[in-house]
Amino acid sequence: MSIVQEQQAPLSGRKLARSAALVPVRRASKKSIVGTIGRYVVLVVVLFLLVGPLIIPLLSAFKGQGEDLFGPNATLLPQQWSLGAFKELMNSIPVFTYMGNSVFIALLAVTSNVIFASAAGYMLSRHGWRGRKTIFSSSWVP
Repeated sequence: MSIVQEQQAPLSGRKLARSAALVPVRRASKKSIVGTIGRYVVLVVVLFLLVGPLIIPLLSAFKGQGEDLFGPNATLLPQQWSLGAFKELMNSIPVFTYMGNSVFIALLAVTSNVIFASAAGYMLSRHGWRGRKTIFSSSWVP
């Protein structure tokens, strides 16, 4: 026996590198490249169809007071960028009060859901009560 012995592990180190080098590289065919480009073109068109109706009103909100929103002289981008519409909105409607109410209701809903879901989970985890298997199995049905 020699003093220095190599440890043999299944496909590790140099053996793994040698076996990976022998795997042939598969090149993409022209048909798959055209298909991929076609998919991306369709995705970009769908993106514009879905995001466009959100972008147009947002850009219209930044238009100045004299600019047209509709008609032959209307443009997509504002000629004069203005925050006047937002200032008028904040002065006429208590937006931050409404936002605070919404946050309060959302926190109340989440907190109550966590509490009641935890209690229901604890109840389902206990063994020995009648009807447990029926309720547990019916909760998996959509």
